[in-house]
Amino acid sequence: ASTQHRPVAGDARTGLMPELQPWPYWNQLDDPQTADGRPPENAWSDCANECIAMCVWYVHGVELPADYFHDRLSYEGYRGYFTIEQVVQGLTRWGGVAAQEFYEDANQAPGRICAAIDDGRPCILLLRFNDDWQSGHFVCAIGYDSDNLYLADPYGGYRRVMPWYDLINWYKGVGVEVLMHRHPEL
Repeated sequence: ASTQHRPVAGDARTGLMPELQPWPYWNQLDDPQTADGRPPENAWSDCANECIAMCVWYVHGVELPADYFHDRLSYEGYRGYFTIEQVVQGLTRWGGVAAQEFYEDANQAPGRICAAIDDGRPCILLLRFNDDWQSGHFVCAIGYDSDNLYLADPYGGYRRVMPWYDLINWYKGVGVEVLMHRHPEL
């Protein structure tokens, strides 16, 4: 049986902890592709769509621009924010990736997140973007160790390390669990 779709296994002998690889660290602010050939309408607020695109690539190996999901989940020219329900719809209907939303507080969520990553599946989490609880920012949870959660942050397109103790300060209590593994031939 192939283990290519599995995360790097946690192993006390090697010190390796679970992290999904390879992972596309795509930047919502500098996405050169659009679905319609026009400039992206919503780059500053396209974190949800960039997370959807990264998860679709991770599972299927298919690169679709965030704008593809933006135009299907809203309308051409929409400049607002996206909901957790739209993230699930983007993954399932337009990305072909089974997913389900979850609502858990910052004390319960780490168990679900770690179990998904241990099983080779990412989660999309909604965090606060700044000190305002009304703000929101989607990121992909792709790895962890005993002290930290590893995130793919589309705002800049980089690997972000968040200490577990910070999760309670930033996590907004909602996420999306991807229910499919990376295709074994990728």
